[in-house]
Amino acid sequence: YEGRFDRMDRGRLIPGPDRQIPIWIGGFGKAAFRRGAKYGDGFMFAGTTERCLEGWTDVQRRLGENGRGTDGYGADLLTTASKSVDDVLRAIDAWDTVGGTHVSVVCTGMGLDSTEAHLDFIHQVAERRPR
Repeated sequence: YEGRFDRMDRGRLIPGPDRQIPIWIGGFGKAAFRRGAKYGDGFMFAGTTERCLEGWTDVQRRLGENGRGTDGYGADLLTTASKSVDDVLRAIDAWDTVGGTHVSVVCTGMGLDSTEAHLDFIHQVAERRPR
């Protein structure tokens, strides 16, 4: 491969994967939603919960326009706008309602001062929202 910024000579994965590796797309706007619906196996949404819900609706519509369904297509909500356990739980409930498939709990930027504090935050979310 030789591209504008990168070059790879004789690159190979050993051992090779036993299945196709899923390609997930992420982004915040219509161009990313278009690419995700056309080429992706899933989409990662970040921002406010409302914006992510609108984005997922847009991607679902575009999947249909491309002759694709949502079966097997991943929709991951990154809880970047949620700043408390209660905020995260509300976001997860809203995501579940629209058929989201994955949630990534983000706790950076909250002023947590240690790895233990981050793990405690995630544990609180998990305890209050069992699978």
